[in-house]
This record gives sequence, structure tokens and C-alpha cells, in this order.
Amino acid sequence: MREEIIALATSMSGGHSNGTEESDFLGAFGMEGDDANEFLEPFSTHLEVDLSEIRWEFHYNADEPPNYRRIWPLDANGHLIPYVPITIYQLVAAVNTGAWQYVYPKHTIQKKPSLIWLWAFVIGVLLLGAFSS
Repeated sequence: MREEIIALATSMSGGHSNGTEESDFLGAFGMEGDDANEFLEPFSTHLEVDLSEIRWEFHYNADEPPNYRRIWPLDANGHLIPYVPITIYQLVAAVNTGAWQYVYPKHTIQKKPSLIWLWAFVIGVLLLGAFSS
């Protein structure tokens, strides 16, 4: 099963693993954002795994743009919960049980504003300054 999952990731990512699939499967194949989603969809369909319980905000940034974490899971004390990389062991366990197996800690979700609004504000201020001079 492990080899089948790795073969699927290799075909989806267009490359080979960097060797970290045991600790960070998606990172091993350079999959972030849409790439991770585009792998997990056929993984779920082809291997008949129910991924309805996966909370992507704990594992990777599925929300574009890359490298800007807009959805934050916060623990009971209001601290950001760092990403928990998905491992090959978790994927194999999901195939074996037919569903995603991960117990998420008690948390709340905080949404950060999109960067597009910040850029729109900055451009607006610059344009206002240019036309008012």
C-alpha cells in the first residue's frame, strides 16, 4: 500500500520524494496548497478513503496564496497550533480503515484578513496621494 501511495504522489507531483515522507509526506513531494488538494482528491477516490474529517488547516495551507496562513487553529489558551505534517503512516492507516484517522485537539478557528485587501488599501492610499498633490 505504501508503494501505491508513493507512486500516486510521484505521478501527481511530477517528481520524486526528497526522503521525508515518513515525517512530512506532502512536503516530501513539494505539494502545498492546491497541489496537496489535487493529490488528496484522487488518493481518496482511488483508494476509497473518506477524508471528510480531515482539517487541512492543521496540516497544510490549502487556502491560497501559498506561504500566507490565513486560517489559524488556536488552542484553548488562544495560541496558534503549528502545522502537523501528514505522514505516510497516516495515509496507510487511512487506507486500511477507509477513513482519515486523526484526533484533533480542542480548538477554535481564527481567520486572518486576506492580503488582497491590504494591497488594495496600500494602492488606494498611494493613488490618493498621487492625485491630491
